[in-house]
Amino acid sequence: MAKYTEHYRLHQWEPEDSFLRMDFNEDFAKIDSAIAARGNCLQVVGTYTGDGNYGKGKATVLHFPFRPLAVMVVGGSYQATSLFLRPGTKGAANDTAGMGSVLSLAWGEDSLSWYVTGWASGGSTSGGTSAEGQLNEKGAHYTYLVLG
Repeated sequence: MAKYTEHYRLHQWEPEDSFLRMDFNEDFAKIDSAIAARGNCLQVVGTYTGDGNYGKGKATVLHFPFRPLAVMVVGGSYQATSLFLRPGTKGAANDTAGMGSVLSLAWGEDSLSWYVTGWASGGSTSGGTSAEGQLNEKGAHYTYLVLG
């Protein structure tokens, strides 16, 4: 006779037990319902083309169909990568040339915006800025992954 798990009542068999395909189907239906009841992670992948603007008055803005919790951006001629986690207000863009820029972040209900505030080097921040450092190099393609 089969035993069942405590929380989801999934089948547990002893070595001598026989089992049926419908037992597996029943278990998968229970698992599927339990996952759905906990809420599904929302995700979207998108792209944008940089317009060359940068700085405090020219933030890069992305809009999403849900409240973003994590945003990853990669692209540009140096393949810069960034991972932004809500509720962080600072971020960094690091590229394959070994450069890093410091970004100021602002989270909206369905958006994330950022602008470059300087270059990071050896633990300090210099005043230089650029569109590349803001992940907004003119004509460059960027891909983003958003989780909500």
